[in-house]
Amino acid sequence: MKYKQELVFSTVLVPMGEAEEIINEINKKYNVDELVFVSHEPCISGLIGALTADKLDISINIKNGEVCYLSANDLCLERKAILEWLLTPKSYLNYHKKYGQR
Repeated sequence: MKYKQELVFSTVLVPMGEAEEIINEINKKYNVDELVFVSHEPCISGLIGALTADKLDISINIKNGEVCYLSANDLCLERKAILEWLLTPKSYLNYHKKYGQR
């Protein structure tokens, strides 16, 4: 992940947001090949399920505060994002203690 642009915030990416609405906004406003979400339930696990499996009724078990990194070729043509990694808050804190800020 080599993101050098400004972070983007969305009014549709909220705890009770709908995956379809969020995906539609991403497709309408952005051309992305990677996505990073900081999780908050109940929205995020359903959104990740929809992006990785193209199924709105599939959920991935993600805890609040986890960071999720997805890669994707083109979400407009098909929703086939790949879940590359998850980072738990505890993992981040352990890394930060060991290596400091990088």
